[in-house]
Amino acid sequence: MELYETKEVRVPVDHQLTDHDHDSGMKDKWFHMRSRGMEALSSMKHSMDMELGSMRDRAMSRVGELRYELKSNPMRWAGIAAGAGFGLGLLSRSLMQHAARRKTPHLLIVESAR
Repeated sequence: MELYETKEVRVPVDHQLTDHDHDSGMKDKWFHMRSRGMEALSSMKHSMDMELGSMRDRAMSRVGELRYELKSNPMRWAGIAAGAGFGLGLLSRSLMQHAARRKTPHLLIVESAR
């Protein structure tokens, strides 16, 4: 069976509406449209299930690796956490001092002449 490929879905050639289909009744056209829609939906569901399954597998393997790393070298992670906390503290102190040094007027008068 030949397949006609579009951006969204691969549709079998025999399910496409062609010029000679205008002679058939509305019921036949409705059947073809409905069957194409059902095939497209089925195809999308299948591809989403496959993608979600692979994402789930990757996430579970990454979680396993992370658990192993945390258990195998806890001092390294403690050092990283301490360094991050120290860096955030310095950044916060610097920002607070900058805000205190900045001199902004409490009252600003703008004069305009016409």
